[in-house]
Amino acid sequence: MDCFLICRVSSSSQEDGFSLDAQEERLTTYAQRHTFNIIKSYKIVESSTRGKRKNFYMAIEEIKSYQKKKRWL
Repeated sequence: MDCFLICRVSSSSQEDGFSLDAQEERLTTYAQRHTFNIIKSYKIVESSTRGKRKNFYMAIEEIKSYQKKKRWL
C-alpha cells in the first residue's frame, strides 16, 4: 500500500537538532515494518496556531491529488 509521511515542527528552533529527522525515521521504520510504499515524505516547519499553514495545506492538496488508495501515518 502506498503512503505519505508528514513530519512537522512548530518553529525553526525545533528544526535544528533532530526533531524532523527523528519523526521521519520513526515513520519510515513503521512504514517498512508494515510493507508500505512511501510515495513522499514532507518535512514542514510551521506553527499550527499562527499563520496560514501554507506548506501543510500544499502537502495535503498534493496528497489529495494522488489517485491511488491512501494510508495516513
